[in-house]
Amino acid sequence: MIRELFVVTETSVYHVKDGGENGHPSAIKVTLKRKSKLPIGYVLRGAAIIIGNCLYVESAEDGHGGHSSSIVALFKNEEEAFRCLENDGLKPHDPRWTKQTREVLDEIGDDHPAFKVCRLPGFSLTPEAQTHEKTVHS
Repeated sequence: MIRELFVVTETSVYHVKDGGENGHPSAIKVTLKRKSKLPIGYVLRGAAIIIGNCLYVESAEDGHGGHSSSIVALFKNEEEAFRCLENDGLKPHDPRWTKQTREVLDEIGDDHPAFKVCRLPGFSLTPEAQTHEKTVHS
């Protein structure tokens, strides 16, 4: 079972961890390419990390949630994530990294205790759900 992953957004890389035996899952911003509302070191933490068109936090007992900017790609490897962020013209669910993103989503699956893959139209990372949403709402 995947215990950590790296999420590239249009501005940053997040290190996402499952929290281990006793902790809550978290997403820590580890680098920044340009201006962002959230600084390096910012932590999103909650009962679960939801991976959709953005990183979302399933609120813990304190009722606080949060989210990142749009996700470009997912990686198992920090080095690959940093190389991705260096590219120009990054866009949400960038097709240049579809293979790596799908591998991570497949490893998370539907039963992960800390990470959840959002499949709701309009909030999903996968292009199929985005296409389905446009078809349904056209």
